[in-house]
Amino acid sequence: MENQDYKKEVELRSEKVRNIVGKVPPNLVRYGMITIILVIFVFLIIMDYLPYKQEFIGKAIVYEIPISTKDSVDVIVELALPDIDSYHLLINKKIQLSNEEFNYVGSLIKYSVQKETNGMNRSVLRIANKQLPKIKQSQFKYKLTVIETTMFKRFFILKNN
Repeated sequence: MENQDYKKEVELRSEKVRNIVGKVPPNLVRYGMITIILVIFVFLIIMDYLPYKQEFIGKAIVYEIPISTKDSVDVIVELALPDIDSYHLLINKKIQLSNEEFNYVGSLIKYSVQKETNGMNRSVLRIANKQLPKIKQSQFKYKLTVIETTMFKRFFILKNN
């Protein structure tokens, strides 16, 4: 009995009302799709301007900084490098060594993939020779900047490589 009352209410509507209620306006669909595409496009443009910087922070042991008259000095260091699949990305990347007294900026030249008994990787850093003091067996904190790019390149271009 309830179904019959409901059918009567629906059937009482005119054909014009049924046409309006039964169809989605094509302009609404068209402008809705255009709006969604524009929002995605603007989001991708914004991602191309947002910087993406991947940094690793850890402990470093400097065995010796030799005194030299050259512009830069190669220093043997043990670094607690992160466990990543592609160590080749670390070569020639900016590294900053710092403690309470000193702050050095250089680049990672060589590294050993195998870890030493203390769990650290033996590495060679090239540091600019600006009145470097002679340091032996000093511990530093390091910050290794691996990737400096944009969010767009990181998530859409670098993923494929």
